[in-house]
Amino acid sequence: MNWEAVGAIGETIGAIALFLVLFQVRHAKHEMRRSVRSERTDSLLQLLHQYRDPRSVELRVRVSQALGAPDTEYQSKMMERAGITREEANFMYMEYMIWWQYYAEKVIRYVEDLSPADRFQADAAMRNIFGGPAGRLWFDTAKQILNPDAVGYIENLLDHASEPV
Repeated sequence: MNWEAVGAIGETIGAIALFLVLFQVRHAKHEMRRSVRSERTDSLLQLLHQYRDPRSVELRVRVSQALGAPDTEYQSKMMERAGITREEANFMYMEYMIWWQYYAEKVIRYVEDLSPADRFQADAAMRNIFGGPAGRLWFDTAKQILNPDAVGYIENLLDHASEPV
């Protein structure tokens, strides 16, 4: 047997093995990122449920105090347009940001993979959240800092909210 042929076969097998290892590492990294995103979103949703629970007044006060220091341009706009206090603006900003992160990460990103029934339900929920007066105020003031693709999706939903399905 020719030693050059054996060497070439060994190099080919080594290259294929390297390719498979790199593919496996890339896949594992992708899965880890997805898992971290999912855990973060789930924890944000848990926080939102705590916000909506009337028994969590103490939590609301602590979070509002923690958020009271930074004054963003968007919270100031909400305060001006809605005539609300800084604490109310911080609470509103956080609440809608949590909803935004959930829908942008879990729904809009994978909207093409949803069944028609699930998509209809998700679209209706997003219209209810971001189409009401408070949600629209938040969306209009914060959309400059949000994912442009997701903003376009929501704007399209809101523009066609009154059309029959």
